[in-house]
Amino acid sequence: MARLTLVPGEIVEAWRDAELEAFYRDAYKFGTPPPTSLAIESHAPEMMRAWVRFWWTTFHHGVVDHGLKEVVRISIARRGNCDHCANLRSATAKAQGVTEAEIQAAINVLPGTLAKSGPAAEFAVALTTDHTKINASHFAELRKVFSASQVAELVAFCAWQFAGSKMISAWKTEDYREKNGRPIALHELPVRLAYDNVTNGNRMSATVPNNDVDASSNLLALVPSDSPLARWINFLSAQTEVQNAWCNLYIHALDRGSVDSRIKHLIRVRLSQLLDYPEWAPPADRRLVELGIGPDEFAALRSAREGVFSRREAVALDYAEMMCYGAEITDEVFDPLAAEYSEPDLVEIGFAVSAQQGVMRVCKALDTAKAW
Repeated sequence: MARLTLVPGEIVEAWRDAELEAFYRDAYKFGTPPPTSLAIESHAPEMMRAWVRFWWTTFHHGVVDHGLKEVVRISIARRGNCDHCANLRSATAKAQGVTEAEIQAAINVLPGTLAKSGPAAEFAVALTTDHTKINASHFAELRKVFSASQVAELVAFCAWQFAGSKMISAWKTEDYREKNGRPIALHELPVRLAYDNVTNGNRMSATVPNNDVDASSNLLALVPSDSPLARWINFLSAQTEVQNAWCNLYIHALDRGSVDSRIKHLIRVRLSQLLDYPEWAPPADRRLVELGIGPDEFAALRSAREGVFSRREAVALDYAEMMCYGAEITDEVFDPLAAEYSEPDLVEIGFAVSAQQGVMRVCKALDTAKAW
């Protein structure tokens, strides 16, 4: 049973937000993500908008072949045990001729089956199975067949797909495509937003996101120039659309919305500890100091939490840990979280974890391999 409800289409329509409506129509037409995923994320509409802008920029648009990204997306989802994501198919990729045989070859990393996607598939497998095994050769192989802008886009895409699959799996997002063993028609979906306009239209290109062109410079101004986050932002500068879309996503995930930023940054610190990457959230970090996260909190995150953190902070940290470990999010973990937070808050916390843990793994690999 799904853990989060769907925001009804009539509520979304009442917002009269042309951009969000366009994304919903794309979801009906292209299927990745489906409109039901957007309906869950619409509990936190500005967070959803930031994510959709990033996803549309890296997946539906961009400088890397869409079919290749579809193959990599499914490979990561399948290895990450997100059946919901892995079972979805992009209508665009299908129209381009991507076959199930190609998808299976990428999942199994069969040599010689997909010459250009081979390095991308191998990178995706390494990220999904053990990110500590990503080395300089992975990045060297990527750069043999992809340009700098393509590498930046592909790596950012893989980092999000890795983390996003875990978020969707934790929410137990249900498959919307069948009912009582037969395919569901669009008008039967619980989200009915403008489906008639979609089915009657012939547009076959996805909406171009309206990305914040200042997002990267705004985020860079807040972090030390020698920090991993600054290096990551500069790494993405080879593909400026992806750079701005990712920075906007990160800003919204960590410092926007209804959930206290202190909780989101405590999650940031704990993830850096679990992934043995303290450089991502050092004690002297300006934002952590502003939020009152100091030596006592750093020490308590590694040991007993009683007396240091509130109940709301503790259950969010427990959830983030399980997401990072890649363990199944059981009711014993999720129910205490749901008791403390509203559905919009739960969406925000999911994004706070996901916006960091995939990128953190990639940045640590780039640091270790000296492959920036």
